[in-house]
Parts: sequence; C-alpha cells; structure tokens
Amino acid sequence: MPNWPGNDSVFALAEPLIQQFEGLKLSPYLDSAGIPTIGYGTISYANEQRVTMSDPTITQDYAEQCLTYQMTLKCSRRRGRGRCVPDVG
Repeated sequence: MPNWPGNDSVFALAEPLIQQFEGLKLSPYLDSAGIPTIGYGTISYANEQRVTMSDPTITQDYAEQCLTYQMTLKCSRRRGRGRCVPDVG
C-alpha cells in the first residue's frame, strides 16, 4: 500500500486508544459476547491457542506484546484488501 505510513506510526496512535477502551485485565474473563479474553481484549495467543478461563494470570508486559501481535496480524490481513486499519477483537 503506497500511502501506508508504517505500522510504527499507526500503532503509536491506535495502541493507546485500544488500551483505553478495552481496559487491562490480567486474568481471564468473559467479554460481553461470552468469549474468554485476557489482557487488552486478547482472545487468542500468538501460538494460535484460544484464551481459556483456566489460563494463568499474565503480566502487563505480556498483555502489551499480545496487543501488538494482534494489531500486526490483523493489519497484515487487511492489507490485501486495499486498506490496513487494525481492528479490535
């Protein structure tokens, strides 16, 4: 995408907004749709395993890593459709 400023530029703007609206929960919880979630809205880890209610507590650092991974993953999927806007959830 020729006009894409790069992940670093976009993520610097998007990450604080996502963190603000998602909130941080270091233990698994059920989101409003009843899906096991952890951190800043993470529903699956980088190893593609889904979050379960029996998962251990995570650190804030790991929650931030998961958020960055999810934003990168979702952004790369959208790039093929002519746009790249990280979406949450």
